[in-house]
Amino acid sequence: ASISTASVAAASAAATASGKRARTLVAENKSTKMLIAISCLTPGRVVPTSSLLVDERTKVRDIVDAWATSFMKAQGGLPAGAKVLGAENFPLELGLSLGKNRPNLRVALGRPTIVVIWPKDAIPQAASPASKDKDAEALRRARAENAKAKEQQAMIKARDKKLQEKAKEVQKKEKDQTTLKQKKDKDKTSLKKKAKLEKKMKKRAAKKDKKAGKKDLAKKAKVEASAGTKQAKEGAKHAKEETKKAKEAE
Repeated sequence: ASISTASVAAASAAATASGKRARTLVAENKSTKMLIAISCLTPGRVVPTSSLLVDERTKVRDIVDAWATSFMKAQGGLPAGAKVLGAENFPLELGLSLGKNRPNLRVALGRPTIVVIWPKDAIPQAASPASKDKDAEALRRARAENAKAKEQQAMIKARDKKLQEKAKEVQKKEKDQTTLKQKKDKDKTSLKKKAKLEKKMKKRAAKKDKKAGKKDLAKKAKVEASAGTKQAKEGAKHAKEETKKAKEAE
């Protein structure tokens, strides 16, 4: 069984009417809400476990008082002699907030659970049929509200998951862009180095060709000079022979 935040608030108002001060169990700040359970043990009666969505800053005393008034129909909240326990029967500090008592709570069915030991002599008399119908209606509304709260939590979880996936996708895209840029920069650097090396090789080849050209010119000049000398010698020899023939002819 479960009771809603609205039921707890109504029970708190009823406690005020009977002389207790008003207590607020749920703050507007949703980030501090906690889904807990209250298990009641009492002689001769089976009490269903109650589920409550409350603010963890609320004092444990206020929570069990409102629960006792709303669910157990106890006038004035938790009766004298009742015990409020946590894990391993550890007594909870009623004056402290639920959040501060949380380390001492046992977890059952995924929820931090408060155990209330209810005195036998404090069990209220059976409620009238009209009161039972009213309680059944309140229980139905409480279950509907709890279902709605779970649905909202599921929607928030799904939205957060979608946002996380989108953030991961953006990070991956940025990483891919960075990797691509680095590759382009690397390729650009490689092209520059290649161009520089090719320029150096061309310069070296041109220098080598120039040096080879000079050698060819010198060799050609030497060949031409040798040919000229040979031709001059042949001319001189021919002239000498002509002169000799002329003398013989005289």
